[in-house]
Amino acid sequence: MTLGDRVVIMRGGAVQQVGPPQELYDHPRNLFVAGFIGSPAMNFLHAVVEGGRLRTALGDVPIGDRVRRQLAGADAPRELILGIRPEHFEDAELIDEDTRRRGTQFEAPVEIVESMGSDKYVYLAVEGERASAAELEELAADAGADFTGGGASLVTRLSAESPVQEGQTRRIWFNLEKIHLFDPADGRNLTLHEGRAAGALAD
Repeated sequence: MTLGDRVVIMRGGAVQQVGPPQELYDHPRNLFVAGFIGSPAMNFLHAVVEGGRLRTALGDVPIGDRVRRQLAGADAPRELILGIRPEHFEDAELIDEDTRRRGTQFEAPVEIVESMGSDKYVYLAVEGERASAAELEELAADAGADFTGGGASLVTRLSAESPVQEGQTRRIWFNLEKIHLFDPADGRNLTLHEGRAAGALAD
């Protein structure tokens, strides 16, 4: 991310995506790229589309018209994988009303708080069916980490001003405009804009 102007992500000798680092970070073509780019890694949760919402371990997550059209256009399955980066969460106590409307909230027990000075890494306990896909298993094996997000810790990066403490239950907000939805069967990102999806492998 810091050294390259143009990055090639490969998996098993096959090119997954080519582009500037920020492009790969913001618009990963598939689960493998999404889990590979970014530190801490993206959180992945099992999700089920039902009644215009996603049923997840974080509760019911509303989906807007744009995402609904993207899922319909991609002939998406009912069961999906929801991806959320740690930096797209915030302590709900610190969110103003205008920002609040762009996201949704949930409550979860706080397991660990790591103060980094400029922000805090907060690990939350979440329970639910594990996100399962070959790409996530491969990334977990390579990194020695858990990318599933189900029945484990959810990693969030909150503002330093948050008074969050270990052992408490905290209300957390996350940005619905930044979520990604993936097909568990083939790993493709179902929420990419058409132009980005078509050009993802272009060199």
